[in-house]
Amino acid sequence: PVQAATLTIGGTSAAIAAGSYVFIEHEDASLHTRVWTVIALNDTTSPTTLRLFDDRRDGVGYLHDVEITRVRRHLERAFPVWDTRGPASGFTRMSLPPLGSGKQLWLRDGRAVIPQPAELLRLLELNDTVSGVFARIHGADADAQAAACAGNGIGMRMADELAYRASLRLRQIDSYEQHQRYLRLRTTDDDSLEARLFESAQPYVAHATVTTFIVAVTVAPDGSLLVLAPTDGVQLPTATCISDRTASRRTLACERAKTKLRKLTGLSTVEAMLAHSDDDRIVVVAPVEYGATAHGGTPAASWVPLSAMANTLIYQPLAQAVTHISTYLRPACSLKDRGRRGARPLTPFLPGAVDPPPPSPESWASVANHVARADDQLRQAILHATGPFAPGERESLLGWLPQIDTTPIADVP
Repeated sequence: PVQAATLTIGGTSAAIAAGSYVFIEHEDASLHTRVWTVIALNDTTSPTTLRLFDDRRDGVGYLHDVEITRVRRHLERAFPVWDTRGPASGFTRMSLPPLGSGKQLWLRDGRAVIPQPAELLRLLELNDTVSGVFARIHGADADAQAAACAGNGIGMRMADELAYRASLRLRQIDSYEQHQRYLRLRTTDDDSLEARLFESAQPYVAHATVTTFIVAVTVAPDGSLLVLAPTDGVQLPTATCISDRTASRRTLACERAKTKLRKLTGLSTVEAMLAHSDDDRIVVVAPVEYGATAHGGTPAASWVPLSAMANTLIYQPLAQAVTHISTYLRPACSLKDRGRRGARPLTPFLPGAVDPPPPSPESWASVANHVARADDQLRQAILHATGPFAPGERESLLGWLPQIDTTPIADVP
């Protein structure tokens, strides 16, 4: 945050109010030396007693009905005031006077202001619709409740990742139970390619030596990509472990995966390519002809689309394998038509209440008129902008004026 000013309250000559820092006289020496926060004056018209609070690492402390005459010193408090052109600071669920859950002051129109709950929710990338609905539900207590919820919340772009982490332990337990069922279902007389591949399966975790995991991929008759996944969602077939950690280990991993596949399939020519490599795990992807598979799979493993494994512990290596081999298996219909590399755009968490009506010749005139007015407002805003401008900034803005043109929409639809 960018500090624009400092606001100071309290001091020996100031009246005690909610949020004041005080020392008090107390027979307990440990309480005598603590700095207490006044969280309430029990009688606001003529206060004689206070409610005090102290938040320490060794526990939260409250003192009730403390006589105001026992205050031996009223301390000054200094609060930074943040410039709204910079980032905000953190806020929490715990609310303490005078700043509440927001824990910060913003400089606005020359005044230090406490951000409103709706503004805290905006910092989490929540639409104002959220605070509006919250206010209708909670009524008079809405502001305090909304501020606490914001302080206890997370940014929306972090929601998927934190939900994944929060559910990891449950998914691990579920995977263990699935693995036990897998061991009971596995049979020794199954001679299918799927069963033989998973005879050497190991959990996809870090091992003492560099482990090569094999992901088998095939193309179904409808053109969709399928991966061979175990019923327990934990294991993957492995090739012989590699003891060294040199760069050549990647080539060696692919060769050993090919050797294993030749033995299992009886084919002299097989393919395998590197999909992922880190300090202790290598993932090799191997295409398998659909006709050589058991199609429906076996009790040990089955051919499924990648999406079916989204909540398992082996989703990451399966996704790496599919990403690296899709263009080779389906050159005319690769992952490019369904995915995109790079940063993920923000998710629209709150869609509009109603969808806009489709354009029609009857309504297009009013739509074009609205757009023309908006374009004119933009032109006027640029022409009359007062700055301050960085060197060359105003010239750059003026250079955009010819691009603001409403005429292309006149012929649509």
